[in-house]
Amino acid sequence: MVLLAFIVGVYYGFHTGVKNYYHLENVLSSNLDVLRAKDLKGGSEEELKHIYWEHEISIGEAIDSYNWYHSSGNHFFSKVFLSGHLEHLEQSIENLASYRNLNPVETEPESLICKHLEADTAKEYCLKRLEERQNIVRKYAEKS
Repeated sequence: MVLLAFIVGVYYGFHTGVKNYYHLENVLSSNLDVLRAKDLKGGSEEELKHIYWEHEISIGEAIDSYNWYHSSGNHFFSKVFLSGHLEHLEQSIENLASYRNLNPVETEPESLICKHLEADTAKEYCLKRLEERQNIVRKYAEKS
C-alpha cells in the first residue's frame, strides 16, 4: 500500500510539475516575443510578416498560460519547485498585456476559428479563452 501511494505521488508530482513548468515558462519566454515583434513590426517582406505573426500568436498563448496557471495550476508545487518562474511572473504578464494593449491584433484569426467551430462546447471554450485573454489585457492596461 505504501509503495502504491509512493508511485501515485511521484506520478502526480511529475505530471503537475511538467504542466506548471510549461505554462509558467510560456509566460516568461514570451517576453522575448514581445521584443522580437516590436523589432519586426512594419517589415515589408513577407517572411518578416510571417515571423511577426508567429510571435503575436505566441504572446496570446502566453497570456492564456497565465490564465491557466491562476485558474488550474498547482500554486504550492510552483512555490516549492518553480519559485524562479514566479519571481518575475507579474512583471512578465504586465509586459505582455501592455504590449497587447498597445498593439492589438487587427484580425484575430482565433476569433474567426472560434466562430466557425461546429461543436457548441468547443466554440464556447474557445470564445471564453479569448474573453479571459482580453480581460487580462484590460486589467493590466488600467494599471499602467
